[in-house]
Amino acid sequence: MAVDPGERFRAEVSPCLDAWRARWDFGWVRTEQLHVTLRFLGEWPPSRLDDLQAALAAAAGETPPLCMNAGGLDAFPGWRRPRVLVLQMESGGALEELAARVDGAVARRCPGLGAAAGSFRAHLTLARFRDPPTPAELDALRRAPPLRAATIAVTGIRLVQSTLAPGGALHATRAVFPLAGAAAP
Repeated sequence: MAVDPGERFRAEVSPCLDAWRARWDFGWVRTEQLHVTLRFLGEWPPSRLDDLQAALAAAAGETPPLCMNAGGLDAFPGWRRPRVLVLQMESGGALEELAARVDGAVARRCPGLGAAAGSFRAHLTLARFRDPPTPAELDALRRAPPLRAATIAVTGIRLVQSTLAPGGALHATRAVFPLAGAAAP
């Protein structure tokens, strides 16, 4: 389940990301694949897809539209031993509430499947480090100017299927669930 930042956001951050891609040889996520994962499920039995979609529709229907903004760069699990470069997304807690609603709805409608993996941290994955970054690279990343983009209106959540491929995961939207009172995104 994911929130799509939209084409405007992608267009606004692409020049900066392209410059970083040219500068650093990391495993960069393709710009068109950027999204905020609300909950990762792993393998999901096709026989339970209707239950999952009902859970997502319920969670979306309880959540008013919200806004999110690009925050600062971060590294997972942390800057001391980074494996993933991320862009934090800020929403005044609204994304966290949406992720909690999704977790609750999935737990109620699909017990025993797809347990949540730890606490939710709103972010976009930008790159995976193939090799540990050098101290100079880490310093440059920490000092990099913030990615500037317009506020993103979130009006729905997406059920996204990930397929591993040699060039990185491919994400395909399988269904869209509008937030309360919003038209389908």
